[in-house]
Amino acid sequence: MAANVCHCGIIIAVDVQENRLALAKELGATHTINAKEEKVAEAIMKITEKGVNYAIESSGRPENSRNAVDSLAVTGRAVQVAGGAIGSEVFLDINTILFERNYEGFLMGEGVPQIFIPRLIELNKQGKFPFDKLITYYSFEEINKAVEDAHKGTTIKPILKFS
Repeated sequence: MAANVCHCGIIIAVDVQENRLALAKELGATHTINAKEEKVAEAIMKITEKGVNYAIESSGRPENSRNAVDSLAVTGRAVQVAGGAIGSEVFLDINTILFERNYEGFLMGEGVPQIFIPRLIELNKQGKFPFDKLITYYSFEEINKAVEDAHKGTTIKPILKFS
């Protein structure tokens, strides 16, 4: 959604769930890749010919971090926005990052919540940032189902509601 709001040209979404890839298309992705069916970095190179300038890894899975870095163009930047299991390690080909490709952690960056959050809300009101499409609400009594659905990938952002 953010890439679409910023009018990025090519926006590639990668996932293993077809329903999530369809949602990504609906929210602005120009291309989708099912990581169960294709080698991600190779598929991205086919689409872009030179790699991407920016990659965002949001699953916390080390193999996806590697794919993000391997899909970069020279001087590209990959950011890790989700943590993995404690002790998870990412293995990179040192020659990939040698050519001025960057990989870094990113937690809110330099965003100022007092500015950033009202802007997101305004974009949502305008229909340009429908983050509510990512949310599934569960009652507190459904906490185990919320966790299960998140692990299966059938929900993106489970939110518990208390009575």
